[in-house]
Amino acid sequence: SVIELKETRPRTNTLRVKPAASILNDSLIPLQSPRNLSLPSDSSAIAIKELRPLTLIEVLTLAENNSPNLQASSLQVDQAKYLLKAALSKWYPTINLSANGLPQYLAGNQYSNTTSLVRPTKNTQTKQWSASFNATAQWNLIDPSRVPAIALARDTFEKNRDTYLITLRELRLLASTQYFSLQRADEGVRIGKQSVKASLTSLKNARSRYKAGVASKMEVLEAEAQLSRDKQILNRSLSEQSFARRSLAALLNLPYHVTPLAASPPSILGIW
Repeated sequence: SVIELKETRPRTNTLRVKPAASILNDSLIPLQSPRNLSLPSDSSAIAIKELRPLTLIEVLTLAENNSPNLQASSLQVDQAKYLLKAALSKWYPTINLSANGLPQYLAGNQYSNTTSLVRPTKNTQTKQWSASFNATAQWNLIDPSRVPAIALARDTFEKNRDTYLITLRELRLLASTQYFSLQRADEGVRIGKQSVKASLTSLKNARSRYKAGVASKMEVLEAEAQLSRDKQILNRSLSEQSFARRSLAALLNLPYHVTPLAASPPSILGIW
């Protein structure tokens, strides 16, 4: 058989993957993604009006809740599940009910004005419900295409389910990586500011020593060159920080006017 030749198919352990977040707490509700296919109408709609500090847990929650790719993959899993149930229903009989017209209700009254001493007549009243229904049952005991159709539906469902799990894990990894990149950019800005501050102090000392006649002009020029290099590094770090913030905002699918900040300081998560 096929199983003997190719062995059983590997199965995905869905219990080892934490389910995606589907509910936002009250503090994160304003950060829900914009409506699908909604585009800003003017430049004021995309102006940055809010800087929102976020922790890593909040970033993962927003990424799982706002990601359109993850939502599309989840819908594909649901669709494949319903198609699999429809394919499995071929093993069971089907019953078709049909009705000829709508149910009818007939009511009538009969009055008589004649009288008889032997048998007096009485008024009569009739009520009648009428309906016509047909029921047919069908059960295909022999259907060569049933087993392959069910196998195809099951394979499609498992494929979409595994694709969803892969998409979820990749989303979590990408969100964590971009958050760490933002933390690194923040540290680069902090170090750059400290370097510029130290260079300003060194330049001030070099100029004071030059005026006092205990230092040469070369030391002043070297201090000025070092200050220029530190300012250049700071500007590059600020550019990387801005890029990291907007990249994270795009991944989280945040509203256009919100820019995320790293609320958690860098820390060691593990050693490999």
